[in-house]
Amino acid sequence: MHTGKSRVHDGLGSLRRRGAHSTRLDATATPQQPLWQVQQAVTRRTWVYPELTQSVVLGPEHKLTIREALRAITIDAAREKELDRWLGSLEVGKVADMVLLDIDPLAPGFDPETLASVPGVTTYLGGVAR
Repeated sequence: MHTGKSRVHDGLGSLRRRGAHSTRLDATATPQQPLWQVQQAVTRRTWVYPELTQSVVLGPEHKLTIREALRAITIDAAREKELDRWLGSLEVGKVADMVLLDIDPLAPGFDPETLASVPGVTTYLGGVAR
């Protein structure tokens, strides 16, 4: 039954509150850009079509925290794919693929609107800097 209220389908914040730990971030079918996807899950910012000159927050009640969104693309993604024995977190015996960021997105006062532009300083594959 339609109540007359608009509803945003499958917002990650809503899914998480219901116990689901989906790794499908709020992004379109485009090449993966993890920090951009985290930024979108945290800000829920989208653009008004067709001009794309204005933006709005779509379903603010579905926002994730930065920590929740980072977990969605790391620990939860590995668990969903049944790869968490090897991937998803930094623990002894795991692969140790990671990116060291120039800025700590969990630091107090960090602006989530800038997350997608945070540069990576070093990439580690198998624990080795590349």
